[in-house]
Amino acid sequence: MIKPQRGKVTPQQELCLQLNKEYLMEELDSKEIVQKLRSKFIIDKNDEENILGAGGVVNPRREQNSRLVDTIVMRRPQGFVAFLQTLEDTGHEAAVAKLRETLQESKGSTHVPLATAVDGARLTDQATRITILEKRMKKVNPDCTKSDEVDNQTTDDHGYEGDVDRLNERVDDLDTRLRVIENLEHHAEVSRLQQELDEARKEIDNLMGAKADQSKLIKELQGKNADLAKLLTQKSEQLEKAKEKVEKLEKRINDMETENRCLRNGITRLQTQAQEADSTIKALKKTVAERSEKHEKDMMRMRSDKLRDRKAFDDFKKHVENQFQTLASQSPRDAQTPKSRGQNGTASNGKTQGAKLNFPKLQQKGQSSASRTRTN
Repeated sequence: MIKPQRGKVTPQQELCLQLNKEYLMEELDSKEIVQKLRSKFIIDKNDEENILGAGGVVNPRREQNSRLVDTIVMRRPQGFVAFLQTLEDTGHEAAVAKLRETLQESKGSTHVPLATAVDGARLTDQATRITILEKRMKKVNPDCTKSDEVDNQTTDDHGYEGDVDRLNERVDDLDTRLRVIENLEHHAEVSRLQQELDEARKEIDNLMGAKADQSKLIKELQGKNADLAKLLTQKSEQLEKAKEKVEKLEKRINDMETENRCLRNGITRLQTQAQEADSTIKALKKTVAERSEKHEKDMMRMRSDKLRDRKAFDDFKKHVENQFQTLASQSPRDAQTPKSRGQNGTASNGKTQGAKLNFPKLQQKGQSSASRTRTN
């Protein structure tokens, strides 16, 4: 487990925190800040319990903020920077601006925090610094006598410059004494820190081993990623080719659909024409049937007329033959003399003329029958 690095912040940073402590105690939300600082390994679980409270007991808000500021003082300059960043992350922009302004004003002087004229405010700041140093001394050396305390009534209306010089000397003296006392007790702290350092080094070695394993795994993953990237490139190329084929197929399908629509339209037209042709054929068949039936009737009538005409002709023929036989039997001797021949000729002409009187009627009857057949 990584432990927070411990050590004091710079004098400017410490002074900045102490001068703005009252403001920070009123403005901060320690719970969220502590959680973020712990995630950054600036403080640990013990620090969190000390700040927020433990065992079901929650410290008051001002006390939480006060303990948070006191903890940051002992978390090295890096901890102070992380504290400022955390304040920004948690929305305490005004507090960050105030702290940075105080730091900017304190640069260039280790004794006077504000580069302003020597006035009551400067004396108050120095008195505050002395009070802080005395509290630290009491924690380190409880036997500190009252003679070491500084009279805080330095804000009278006379001798401001002399009071500032005197306070600065007193601050330097207290700071020197405090450092000496702290150095005496630093041996045990150094041993403890050395032990923590050894543990941290072991943890680092373990982490380095784990890091080596992770590096190996990362290399393997990178190799696999390269293979996957190559495979992805191949698949992308195949996908592009497939897309081209799909586009060609879609175009071909569209052309075929257009052709099919044309064919369907043609088939519809052909079906319509076929229906019309079928209707025409049926009408023609009906007409042909009707005409065939009529033709049969006409043929039967013609055959009947022909038989009748033939019978009439045969009757006429027999009649003529009978007439000739009658004529021949009535004047056999007239045929031997010219006179008789003339008479016979005249007689025969008369018979012939009588025959002719019947024959035209037969001819006329045959002609009328033929004309009827042609008309049908």
